[in-house]
Amino acid sequence: MAPPVVEKPVDHTLNRRPSVSNGENAEISDDAARLMAMGYQPQMRRDISTLQLIGVAFMVTASWLGVLGGFTTGVVVGGSVCLIYGLIIVGVFSTFFAITLGELASAMPTAGGQYYWVSVLAPRKLSRPSAFFTGLCNLAGGVVATAGSSVLLGNMVLACVKLYQPSFVIHAWQNWLIGLAFNWTSCSVNMSKKTVARTLSVGMFISIAVVIGLVISIPATSPKHTDATFIFTSTENVSGWKSEGMAFLVGLINANYSFGLIDTAVHLAEDVTNPEKTVPKALLLTVAISFFTAWPLAILLMYCLSDFEAIVSTPTGLPLLELFNFAFRDNKAAAVAMLALVAFCYSIAMASLHAYMSKICWAFARDNGLPMSHLWSRVHPALDVPIYALILCATLVSILSTLVMASTTAFNSLAAGVIIFPSLTYTLSAIYSLLPSNKHIKGPFNLGAIGTFSKVMTAAFCIFAIVIYSFPYFMPATASNMNYVSAILGIFCVWAVGDWFIYTYPIKSLRGVRLESIRALPTGFAYDRHFMLWDVGKKESLHVGVRSSLCLFTTSLTPEHAYESIKVQYGLSHTFDQPNRHVDPSPLMVPLVPNVKGLPQVTVTMHLSPCLAFDMGKEYNDWFSDRLGFSVKLLYIGDHRRKVLGNMGHGVSISTVQAEPWLATIPVTFFLGYFLLPQDAPSQAPLIVAILAVVSSCAVVFQQLGMLKKSKKPLITFADLAAYLVISQKSYEDVNERLPDEEEMDITKFRANIIVSGAQEAYEEDFWAELQFRGSITMKLTQNCARCSSLNVDYATGKAGTSEAGSSSDGSVILNVADKVEVTKRNSQRTITDYPKA
Repeated sequence: MAPPVVEKPVDHTLNRRPSVSNGENAEISDDAARLMAMGYQPQMRRDISTLQLIGVAFMVTASWLGVLGGFTTGVVVGGSVCLIYGLIIVGVFSTFFAITLGELASAMPTAGGQYYWVSVLAPRKLSRPSAFFTGLCNLAGGVVATAGSSVLLGNMVLACVKLYQPSFVIHAWQNWLIGLAFNWTSCSVNMSKKTVARTLSVGMFISIAVVIGLVISIPATSPKHTDATFIFTSTENVSGWKSEGMAFLVGLINANYSFGLIDTAVHLAEDVTNPEKTVPKALLLTVAISFFTAWPLAILLMYCLSDFEAIVSTPTGLPLLELFNFAFRDNKAAAVAMLALVAFCYSIAMASLHAYMSKICWAFARDNGLPMSHLWSRVHPALDVPIYALILCATLVSILSTLVMASTTAFNSLAAGVIIFPSLTYTLSAIYSLLPSNKHIKGPFNLGAIGTFSKVMTAAFCIFAIVIYSFPYFMPATASNMNYVSAILGIFCVWAVGDWFIYTYPIKSLRGVRLESIRALPTGFAYDRHFMLWDVGKKESLHVGVRSSLCLFTTSLTPEHAYESIKVQYGLSHTFDQPNRHVDPSPLMVPLVPNVKGLPQVTVTMHLSPCLAFDMGKEYNDWFSDRLGFSVKLLYIGDHRRKVLGNMGHGVSISTVQAEPWLATIPVTFFLGYFLLPQDAPSQAPLIVAILAVVSSCAVVFQQLGMLKKSKKPLITFADLAAYLVISQKSYEDVNERLPDEEEMDITKFRANIIVSGAQEAYEEDFWAELQFRGSITMKLTQNCARCSSLNVDYATGKAGTSEAGSSSDGSVILNVADKVEVTKRNSQRTITDYPKA
C-alpha cells in the first residue's frame, strides 16, 4: 500500500469561527471549526468527559498490569534493579513523552495523532512516506499489544486449571482459543461508545482498588520475604550477557513495556471537548497514575520473591499465579481468586486497547492509509463508533495471536514490539517538530524550553529503545531464544509491490476523487469526465492549465458507497476559505446521473471531435459563473460520446474473450458417444446424446463467431484524447527529486486515472504497450501524451505557480486498488500520438 494522501496544511493562526447552529455550545463549535481547518469533517460526538478519557488512557497503559504480566523477564536478565530503578527511569522519560505528545496534540488535536503531525511537520518530500510509516507503526503497536494481552489472559485461565489438575497438559491451541474469546468479547464491548467510556472510567477505579488490595494482602500473608538489599541492589544476571551494563539495559524491557502506548488520549481527541487542553492533561495524568500504581507493586513483588527459582519454573507456566499461591500458603482458591481480579482488570484493559486500535485504524483509513479505506473509515450513525475498523482490528489480533501456536519464543517477541512500534512514531513526531520551520506550530499547552528539551529526550530515548530491545534477551542467541521483533517489524512495514491508485475526475479539470474500486469501461472509468465547464464567450472547454482557479473546486462522491451526487466545494486549499467573500460558501450538489428529460442540448467540439451535450441549467451555471467571474455552463455528456481520432484503441478488454479450440472436443465426445452406445442402452439415451451433441456444437460455433465481431470505433467522454491516463509512481518520485528540497509535486496535477507502483525505472511506462489486471483484464496503452500545463498551477492558491512544482469487451469490469498489475507487452521505442492537429 502506498502512503496515504495527507495534504492538509494547518492554519495555526486560524481565527475562531462563529458557532454553528446545531444545538451545541460555542466551545464544541470551536472544536469542530478547528478540526475542519485541518481538513476533516466532524464525525464523532464529543461526549467523553475528561475523567472518562483519563480512564481509557490509564487502562490502555495499565503499567501495574504490565509489571505483573512479565515481571520475571527483567529480573532474570538483570536482577531486581532492572525493574525497580527501570520503572523510575522509564517513568521520567514517559513524562517527556507526555509533554511532547501533549504539545503536539494541543496544536493539532486529531484522532490521527502522530501520523497526521508527521505529515504536517516533515519536509514536503518526506511527508507522505513518513506519515504512512508512522500510521502503520501506530496501528501495529495496538495490534501487537492486544494480541499479547489476549494470549496472556488465555494463559491465566489454563494456569488455574493446571494448578488444580497437575496432570492437565496445556496446548498452545487452547491458549489461542481462550484468547480469541477474550479478544472478540472486548471488541463487542466497544460497539457502544457510551457503555465502553463509562465502563473503562469505572474500571480505572476498580484497577486502583485491586492494586491497593495486592499491596496490602500479599506481603501480609506471605510466609517468607526478601530484604531491602535484594530489592534495591540485586544485580543477579543469568541472561548470558557478559556485560552487566548490557544486561541491565536489555532488562529494562519489563519496565518499558509497562509504559507502552501512553498516546491513547491523543487518538480520542475528536471525542472530547476542548481537546487542546484536555488531551495534554490526560497524557500527564496517565503517566503519573501509572507510575504510582506500578512502582509500589514492583517493590511488593520483589519483597515476596523469596523462592525465585521455584516461581519462575512453575509447572503452571504462569509465575504470577505461583507467587500468589506461595503468598497465600498454598491456598489455591485464594490464589485463583486474586488472579481472577487481575484477569478482570486485564479484560477491561483489552476493551480499552480495542478503543485505541479502532480509533487509529479509523483515522488512518480516513486518509486512505489502508486498503479498502472507504469501509474502515465508516462511523455507525447510531452507535457512534467505527464499527468496521473495530472488526478489522479484532481480526488482525486474532491472526497475529496464532503465532503462539507456531513459536512461543516468536510470540514473546511481541513484548518488544509494544515498545518499538510506538517509539518509532514518537521519534518521528519529536524530530520533525524540532525543525526550525515548525517553530510557529503551537497550541495552548506549550512549555517553551521544557517542551523542546522533552522532545530531544523523547527522540533520544526512543532511538535507544528501538536499538536495545531488538537484541536477544539471552546469550548465546539461538533459534529458540532469539528476539524476533525485528522480523515482526519487517512484516508490518513491508507492503506489497505492484499496488496502484485509482482517480476519477467527475467534472473535467476540477480536483479529482481517489477511489478504492471503480467500474472500468472502454470509454473510461465510471463517472470520469462526464461533466465539464464550457466558456460561453470563447465557446471552448475550460482547462485547469489555462484557468488555474479551477483547482479551487474540490469534488467528492456522496453518499459513501452508494454514489448519487457530486459534492463540489470551492475555496482555498482544504480550509475552503473563500477567495471572494461575496460568494455563498455552501457546496453545490450535482446529481451523478441527471434526469436529462427537458434539458437543452448543445453541440461542443473538443480537439476536432464534436459531440452533443446537455446544458445542466441556470442553478448550476450561475453557481460556477459567480465563483469564476465570467459566464460558464455546466455540461453533461449523458449517453453521447465523442469519436477518438488518431491511434488510440480500446482501453479495456477482457482477455478471456478469445478463441478456445479445445471447446470443439465437447461436441465431438458426444457424437462419438452416440455411435458407441451399447445395444442394451435405454431407448431414450440415443436421443439425449444426440441433442447434447447438437446443442454443444451450436454453442461452440456461436462462441467462435463472437470472435469475428468487428471492433467498434473507440469512443470517449469529455477526456481530451484518450479514455485513460496511466503513469508510474517511480516517474512521479523522479520529478520530485528534481525539485528544490522544500517543494513537492502534487500527484493529482498529472491528472492520471491510474498510478502504478512497483516500476523499476522512471518513465518506463512510456514503453508499456499493455497492462493486465488480476490476470484477466487487459488495458492497451497506445500513445504518449505531452507534458500537461496543469503542473504549473499552485493548487493552494488557484493561481499560476512561480516555483518548479507549481506548489476490447463492450461490457465493463471492476478494478480495485491492490489488484495485481503486470506489464504484458512492451514497445521497443516510445509511441507518439498521431492525433490530428487543429
